[in-house]
Amino acid sequence: GRWSEAIKQLPALQSALDLGNAAAELQQQLGALHSELLVLKQWQHWGGGQVRADLVEEAETLARSVVSAEQKQSTKTPVAQLEKYIEQLRGRWKELDRLGGATGKPMWQRFDTALKSAEAPIAAHKARLAEARVANLAAREGLLATLEALIVASDDSGHSPDWKANAAALSRFQTEWRKLG
Repeated sequence: GRWSEAIKQLPALQSALDLGNAAAELQQQLGALHSELLVLKQWQHWGGGQVRADLVEEAETLARSVVSAEQKQSTKTPVAQLEKYIEQLRGRWKELDRLGGATGKPMWQRFDTALKSAEAPIAAHKARLAEARVANLAAREGLLATLEALIVASDDSGHSPDWKANAAALSRFQTEWRKLG
């Protein structure tokens, strides 16, 4: 299994053999090692392709299940779990890229399209949260505007503020502010 680690050691072996007058037997063993590494690389290439195909199938299955659940609207999609699962799938794909192996643009496109389809509920959830934040901010700004409109000092004509009305308005403000979270 670890083709990339083995291939890193090959130049050091070759240079060590070149410096010292190596026996023919050692040269033969190095040739056999080259052959074995080539076979290992081919297996890794094939294995990476199989794993990628499995990942694509897993992503497409996830996308179908998410779309089906959204159409039924019978259960809520666990957005946090879905987001974590999609992130794990993308991480596994990146790990395969790092290790090397078979890949192709069509396979990547299928994988990416499936995950983007599965991410639709996440995007909708984040949009709803953003709308709620905007509405909450508008409500808070409205409450602050009513609080700022209270008269707490005597005006130029000498009229004093209505302290009972101000206390009631302040109490309403505090109640409404707490409701907003």
